[in-house]
Amino acid sequence: QRASLVCDPCAAGTAPTPISDACQACPLGTFSGAASAYCTLCLPGRYSVTLQAVSNESCLLCDAGKYSNISGANSEKLCTPCPDGASTESDGAVSLSQCIRPDT
Repeated sequence: QRASLVCDPCAAGTAPTPISDACQACPLGTFSGAASAYCTLCLPGRYSVTLQAVSNESCLLCDAGKYSNISGANSEKLCTPCPDGASTESDGAVSLSQCIRPDT
């Protein structure tokens, strides 16, 4: 009789490593829910400084006046300031084109 292997799912904030089924903490700039097969990158316009983050809510929005087109950003420093005199209409901008100058 053959033994069957039952894999326990990874806890939220962790995911299996590519070369084994061992669970590993999701790095900064990513998150995972319970039993996820992989860590998900934070979307552009967001960043996460939380190791082993468990949800998209850990991906913070770049402040108004800044933007980021980087997926998986792991620092607020990756939110680029708009050029002088320009700003964005809201938090979470993803491109320079969202930086606008107010009508003068």
